[in-house]
Amino acid sequence: MKFAYAFTEKKNLHKLEQKKGKIEVFVKELVDKVEKLTSYKVRPIEYFVLHDFASATKVHSHYPVPAWTTPERGVINFCPEEKRWQNIMKTNVKQLNLPESAERNLLKHYDQWNLDFLLDDVVGHELCHLLEIFENLPDGMDWFEEGLCFYLPRRILSETKKELVKEIYQQEMKLVSYSQRWVKGHFLKDFSAYRTKLHNNLIIFLNDYHLAANATKELVDEIVDGDVREVMQAAEQVSSEIEEPPEQVMKTFIKKLFERFNLDQEKFGSFVRKFRIF
Repeated sequence: MKFAYAFTEKKNLHKLEQKKGKIEVFVKELVDKVEKLTSYKVRPIEYFVLHDFASATKVHSHYPVPAWTTPERGVINFCPEEKRWQNIMKTNVKQLNLPESAERNLLKHYDQWNLDFLLDDVVGHELCHLLEIFENLPDGMDWFEEGLCFYLPRRILSETKKELVKEIYQQEMKLVSYSQRWVKGHFLKDFSAYRTKLHNNLIIFLNDYHLAANATKELVDEIVDGDVREVMQAAEQVSSEIEEPPEQVMKTFIKKLFERFNLDQEKFGSFVRKFRIF
């Protein structure tokens, strides 16, 4: 893995270089943990690009969150400026015009977003996009991939910080609930709006990811008892049987996955309705 730097002001290069050592150690350790947890290989990281905020959000990407992966090139992009991440999340909360106590509790949660947290939750997420399983899944399974990329590093983090991981999921679902009057019924059936003209709508952008993270957690932990390795293997096998166009893939995939685990229709219906998958 090689490091590269993208910055809009020369003074930011030194700040980025100072973060390299910690990130490099973290990534190497996490690759081993993810491969052990899943039994799937993580494809080689060719470059890890550290950005300053302007480079990540204005020069190299137009998404409101400064981290992304290009799996086909083995490149992870990440802005390690924790205050910028805190401001993004707090801006989202303030846009919702919540009651004072609800807003205060959410804002306090984001004060925890230091570099260690960003490595665990953000870099961990981006690294998981390089898992080999995703090469074999058909188009149209975006939210399952995104959700799994949240689930895996959080599952590892929960071994040492169980309460923090629990809090993360709870805060995300609170935001999903608070966001409904703004997103106008936008649920998992509408996932990937961030790839279209809605990509610059921060509320919808984060709503997509919060739903994907929590739906995948419920699917793995509560419906199939936490056997993520078995879920991934089943997902790969089931998806190979799907012949529908991308817009129909998730409907068929979820049905086949429930059938494979012999799960009853009541659980299936409850899961689909809760996250409005189709």
